[in-house]
Amino acid sequence: MTRVLREAPPAAASSETLDPQNWDEIRAQGHRMLDDMIDYAANIRERPVWQPIPDQVRARFRAELPRKPCDLGEVYREFSDFIVPYATGNVHPGFMGWVHGGGTAVGMLAEMLAAGLNANLGGRDHIPVEVERQVVEWTRAMFGFPGGASGIFVTGTSMANLMAVLVARTAALGQAVRRRGVGDEGSMLTAYTSTAAHGCIAKAMDLAGFGSDALRCVPVDRFHRIDIAALRARIALDRDAGLKPFLVVGSAGTVDIGAIDDLQALGTLCREEGCGFMSTAPMARSESSRRRWRRDWPGLKTRIRLRWISTNGAGAL
Repeated sequence: MTRVLREAPPAAASSETLDPQNWDEIRAQGHRMLDDMIDYAANIRERPVWQPIPDQVRARFRAELPRKPCDLGEVYREFSDFIVPYATGNVHPGFMGWVHGGGTAVGMLAEMLAAGLNANLGGRDHIPVEVERQVVEWTRAMFGFPGGASGIFVTGTSMANLMAVLVARTAALGQAVRRRGVGDEGSMLTAYTSTAAHGCIAKAMDLAGFGSDALRCVPVDRFHRIDIAALRARIALDRDAGLKPFLVVGSAGTVDIGAIDDLQALGTLCREEGCGFMSTAPMARSESSRRRWRRDWPGLKTRIRLRWISTNGAGAL
């Protein structure tokens, strides 16, 4: 492969800059793309929610590595003809297939602005950092969290839950775990969630070094909430076996039916058992979640002193 690439390298661009050779042409193409996507969203009800991918269309995406540059207009035609018609369908109001949100036209425009600015929020003195801090503060106020609460935005539920498990790991084992790993002490720790919880919880336990077997999946009641009595019994069983329960993960909107665990009861249990308490909300509607959090959080924050991480599709707080 190395010899082949040396014998036939990709053609060099005529310019060393990544700027377009003709700004007017790319402006016109950009306007067309924007108009087409707005039409797509506005007229989505006239389209099928989903349609199967024909074999000949799928075969187009089994092609060999391209060796020459391609015109942007040609790439866009391929997008329009062979990608747009065969998307997941979650933009359609009739989509009931899974947990994906439908997005908004304003969100699409916001993505364009963000991509144009291409800000890196990893540091330095620039206003996008302050924008993120402002949104975190608004989120804190919206949910009624205490003034000392802080947050960070990540790519979604899976990453947010991983971060939350890592925080719980550090709380249980100390800062040294970040250098030395979980060791023998960490191998004795167990976490708990319901059988309806998001699958990324088990993956987070794996990535955090505990292994997915350290996560106990507790049965749910007839309302699809974690069974508190069964949870107490499993914690007691693990303690009798010499294990150390350290974390309970509640759900504030499960991915299947949007069930919400009894957060107050879970909080009380965690206080009594000395466990950390984490809540995940992969399918929580913002308004219903806000009301539930504002209702349950005051009791939790006064009756329980623990590290609290709330996660949803937008990030962790």
